[in-house]
Amino acid sequence: MSRNILNILALFLIIINLSCIKKSNEISKSLSSGFSDSVRLSKARKFDFQYDGLTPQASYFLGCKLKFLEIEHHGELTTIKEQIIFEDDSIRTLYSISETYGENSERGGRNWDEKTNAILIKDYKNKTSKTYRNDWLTKVEKITKSSKLEKEFLYRVKMYTEKEYNCGK
Repeated sequence: MSRNILNILALFLIIINLSCIKKSNEISKSLSSGFSDSVRLSKARKFDFQYDGLTPQASYFLGCKLKFLEIEHHGELTTIKEQIIFEDDSIRTLYSISETYGENSERGGRNWDEKTNAILIKDYKNKTSKTYRNDWLTKVEKITKSSKLEKEFLYRVKMYTEKEYNCGK
């Protein structure tokens, strides 16, 4: 009898773990898909420009204004992908998907078996922020003060990208 209960509990734990992985993948895929769909449906024009050689970007314009921006940051143990939607020259929404790996003590670099993920969704229009860590919603809060440094960088990228786009000027 107790062996059956242990087997049932083990099966239950496997199902929970698989559903968490699936949930995380679904959140990440949903954000990327929603961003791509927004770009496609708005018929935004892609512009190849890179503000910084260390942060690859994809820029999408509506008229002369940058509407969608995708930036990647790569570190030794971390990869971050940010997707930004602008509205009337302001940041409307920021999606940040980060993957952090443990350090490989034997060879250096990333330990691909030790991965944690975090997804941050900042909705500036509604002043809300949601944080998911390792597949679980861990924090929902009102945005009262945003990182000045983060915003300055994004607005600088926006300004130089629009300047380089030139829009017939």
